[in-house]
Amino acid sequence: MSYPTKKLSEVVEQRTEKNIKNNIPYIGMEDIESDTGRFLGSLKPKSVKSLTSFFDDSCVLYGKLRPYLNKVFIPNFEGHCSTEFIPLKPNINYLTRKWLAYWIMSPDIVKKVMFTVAGARMPRANMNRVIEFPIPLPPLEIQKKIVERIEKMMVKIDKAKRLRKEALTDASALIPSALNKIFEEGKGKGWEEKKIGELCIINPRADVKEIKNGTEVSFVPMKAVDEKDGIITKCDIKKLSEVRKGYTYFANNDVLFAKITPCMENGKSAIAKNLKNGIGFGSTEFHVLRTKGEIMPELIHYHLRQKSFRNEAKNKMTGSAGQKRVPKDFLEQAKIIVPPLPEQKKIVKYLDSLSEKIRKIQALQSVSEKELKLLEKGILREVFGG
Repeated sequence: MSYPTKKLSEVVEQRTEKNIKNNIPYIGMEDIESDTGRFLGSLKPKSVKSLTSFFDDSCVLYGKLRPYLNKVFIPNFEGHCSTEFIPLKPNINYLTRKWLAYWIMSPDIVKKVMFTVAGARMPRANMNRVIEFPIPLPPLEIQKKIVERIEKMMVKIDKAKRLRKEALTDASALIPSALNKIFEEGKGKGWEEKKIGELCIINPRADVKEIKNGTEVSFVPMKAVDEKDGIITKCDIKKLSEVRKGYTYFANNDVLFAKITPCMENGKSAIAKNLKNGIGFGSTEFHVLRTKGEIMPELIHYHLRQKSFRNEAKNKMTGSAGQKRVPKDFLEQAKIIVPPLPEQKKIVKYLDSLSEKIRKIQALQSVSEKELKLLEKGILREVFGG
């Protein structure tokens, strides 16, 4: 059913009141979640040095900066906000705040707004054009009923998102849980605990003196290590002469461990496999661990990816803020339980199969996340898309 329309400027006021109040909450662009309008900030009073706009619970806050981020918020309190938000006050004789918010968040309106933007680095909606958009105006009672239906469906989607997140959390906890159980049982069996420095050569020197500079080798930048799967997603091929100086050297079956924040915290670690001519070079922000034969590289790799290990490493990082690194001597002193080699093979085989199951779960959940986002947009498109 089609409804009568009016220009946005006829039923909505753009409030331009500069804030002069103290002790009221502040909202910046980072405080509103894209697409959902969920408030991520704090209600504690906050003052900022820059100019801000006043708003109250009669407004809808519309983020004009990078409108594709779709940041729209319905406040139930008064406060002040970044001037990148426009407080829009609807005429309650024609529309409700929720109707306005859902309309302006709908995919077709977001797309339409994007045609008005100006500025390459900091694109902003042209509000002089946006307020000329026609907005459908069913009777207020119909608006409320439609919004009620939208919100019921959104609640179901939010529940599905929450369950999805819980499933991912449970999946990511499988490997640490399995390792803890294995090593706890190992202590009872008398498995020895050793320093990683006794089991591995850390940051081995390049042994390529006899190889011609024209030889092709693999090059692995930090971005090529997938933090979710713990694998190298892609190797570039370069000539030895291009990388032998200034980059970190490694070989097949060496373990790469990111030593810089936040890569270390995110679990960037991988085993070098299928390197061109068995030789690799990569980011200087990798520590390289080469096992001496007493322990399998896979077991070292799984150990390094444990959150508990990364938390311990984080506490030992050195350097200035933002540029902290895990020192080599921390790795040398860190300890790991060493099962007999036959047991190691069984453990690695089990952990590999578990990792494969986790990857499948993550892949399925990735699909469901996309589907849920499409469903959210589809609901609003069905209501406002005509």
